[in-house]
Order: sequence, then structure tokens, then C-alpha cells
Amino acid sequence: MQILTKNISSISDLKKNPMQVLNDAGGEAVAILNHNKPAFYIVPTNAYQQIQQNTVPQWHLDKLKELENLDLEFYNFDSVMKELDEIK
Repeated sequence: MQILTKNISSISDLKKNPMQVLNDAGGEAVAILNHNKPAFYIVPTNAYQQIQQNTVPQWHLDKLKELENLDLEFYNFDSVMKELDEIK
């Protein structure tokens, strides 16, 4: 399994001092290894918020797929956005 960050720590180190592991990563995600294989990632709050802000929700993607076959030349984009907001 591929490790998706340059910051790596063991579960043992995480148990000893979780905040130190996170601080050493300088605001980036940390791969936590179990038996030399990535078990999970820890992500600082700011990084997680940035991920959430840059992620398009699946419901939005599904709605866009529904709309892609419409003749958009005659479609009101304000009503599309209103409809998407109502789905939330």
C-alpha cells in the first residue's frame, strides 16, 4: 500500500506523544504505521478544513450529472444553484 505523505510515525510513537507527532509534521497529514504498513492517517484541523472546503460533495456531483444533458443555453443558472442549495 502506498504512503500518501512524507510524514510517517508508528502507533507506538503516537501513543507516547500524539501532539508531538502532529506538531513534527508541520501542519500536514501523518501516516501511522502498524507493522510497517499504513494503518491510518492523522490530519491537523486546518488541513482537514481545507480538504473539506475543496471537496465537492457527492450529492452535488450526482446533480451535475443529471443536469449535463440539459440545453444550458436556455437554462437559468440561478435556479440551478437554488435547487442545489435546497437539496442540502
